[in-house]
Amino acid sequence: MHNRISLIGNVGNQPEIRTIGDSKVASMSLGVTEKGYTTKDGKKIEDRTTWFRIGLWRGLAEIVEKYVNKGDKLFVEGKMLSREYEKDGVKYTAWEVTATEIELLTPKKDGNGQDTKSAPSTTQQAAKESDDLPF
Repeated sequence: MHNRISLIGNVGNQPEIRTIGDSKVASMSLGVTEKGYTTKDGKKIEDRTTWFRIGLWRGLAEIVEKYVNKGDKLFVEGKMLSREYEKDGVKYTAWEVTATEIELLTPKKDGNGQDTKSAPSTTQQAAKESDDLPF
């Protein structure tokens, strides 16, 4: 069995970056919207957005810090994890996607308003890093 989730959505807040030990960690929200529709009998079903907490570690956190902003469209793949905590005597479960791969889907603009090449996807980044290996 595999725990894998793939999402495409828009970043809901400016990513928060912090350092734990010697590793960077990023967290952000990602809104995934299911488009509304009209039924055969004319009933209008509105768009529905589901919000996910996304956690990113090390190299992915560095990419997020450099390239990701509120409103950007992203592809995120990762593992859905839960943690339990207690507050004021009430037990809660918090769900978060720990990202294993991201890809920026929003073209970046240069100073003239022209699309520029976006940040490398994590797959491209891994290939670049392997070119630096001495073997």
